[in-house]
Amino acid sequence: MDDSYGIFTTDGQIVAGDLYDDSVVRLAEKLDESMASLYISTKNGQFLLGAAVNVQKKGRRPDTFIYLEKLLWYSKIPPRIDLAYIHDFYRRIETHLLEIDYKIRDLASDARFFGERQKQTITRLSSADVSQYCTGRILLSKPVVCISADLLKSVDFVLSVTEKIAPYLHTGFTIVVSKRTFKDADLLVTESYPDGYNIELDSETVTDPFEYYYKSAGLLSQRQDVTATLSGAKTRERLTLGLISDLKSYERQKGDKAGDTDSFIKSENIGVFADFAYERESSPKTRSINGSKRPSEEEYTKWEVTGPERDRLKKDYEEHMEKKRRGRLKIIVLVLFAVVFFAVASILFVIPKMQINESTIIQTQTETPYETLVPTPPSKTAVIERLNATFGNTPSGLSGASGIYRITVREPEIVHINLSENYTPDYSYYLMKFNETGYTWDYVSGTSEYSEKGADVDILTSGIYRIFAGKQPAENMSWDI
Repeated sequence: MDDSYGIFTTDGQIVAGDLYDDSVVRLAEKLDESMASLYISTKNGQFLLGAAVNVQKKGRRPDTFIYLEKLLWYSKIPPRIDLAYIHDFYRRIETHLLEIDYKIRDLASDARFFGERQKQTITRLSSADVSQYCTGRILLSKPVVCISADLLKSVDFVLSVTEKIAPYLHTGFTIVVSKRTFKDADLLVTESYPDGYNIELDSETVTDPFEYYYKSAGLLSQRQDVTATLSGAKTRERLTLGLISDLKSYERQKGDKAGDTDSFIKSENIGVFADFAYERESSPKTRSINGSKRPSEEEYTKWEVTGPERDRLKKDYEEHMEKKRRGRLKIIVLVLFAVVFFAVASILFVIPKMQINESTIIQTQTETPYETLVPTPPSKTAVIERLNATFGNTPSGLSGASGIYRITVREPEIVHINLSENYTPDYSYYLMKFNETGYTWDYVSGTSEYSEKGADVDILTSGIYRIFAGKQPAENMSWDI
């Protein structure tokens, strides 16, 4: 099953196999330094498995080899990494070592492991609580450190977590069981850790005041509807943002009225509050517009709004509205002047009474989809403008169920939108975002609630939005993750 494998000495010299490059040599050295019993990595479009093994050849002194396996999957579904899969992995290690006349003495100084591993067919964990907590924490891009002196239980634990995050593995994770510290692991299980830890695994105890929220995120990530949506995320950042949005909606439905979830997210510096601020400053993905640099659209979700930016946004909005007010005032003055002029010129004629309503005036003023029809009072963070132009390419089988709105947000937020017609329970409702490049309406994933009172929709990024409805699902909808 393995695409390639390599057996290395502790100084990076290859002993057998065809897996060899500079990065693999450096990794082999790290596995030796940490005395890793199990290494799993799904980063950069490849799946790596590894372990440090104590071996001996007949007539020679004991030695330590590093075994690494690489499986390329790219767009394919990664294998199911469970106990049976790891049994086969360790069995392949024994097989390849026997081919070069080496016998395994033990795994990372644990002489019991290989003998007991073959008998172990079920997990040694007493409950799933700690693995659910761990799952939620690493899916929210926060590393987890566990301490345990029980190698069998440590391997069982990381496999229970790996099975839970299986739909999201392609976004890139590193999971390690080792005797010593291993740098940059998303999940590390080790015998001791000098800088504190999150889980004491032997007693299955969590030492985190935010255990409830991380566990909720872990449980939520296993729901079928959430998995169907978030498994399409292409990066860890998009995955974290999507899970944050679903977690906030989930906790709100359970009665979180005081914003405790927002406080947790800010306190833990999760998502847009911390991790993406550096990316916004350092990202090379910018383009020049009118001589200035602006991040590309794929970077918008990584912005952190600071105080000056918030003030600038407010100032720009006020200047925009003032400019529109002055423009409309000029039009009114010109209209009054024209009325007086024609009244004097045609005083001897009977002029039919003309009915001019507000919608007619606005329709003659606007030729662009960016003109505001009626500015909706902004919510706590969002600026919402209703547009009066009609956008084409309505999804097949659907019809517009609301106005068209340009919504500007500084952070993911639930926004209320009125429906243009009475709510019909028999219909399916969809929030869609206008793709200004492809001129299509794209389906927006996330939590949305529809009722007689209107729609409460989850807006992650700024853009043009509309709600559509129909009795059949829309055809050829694309997911906006």
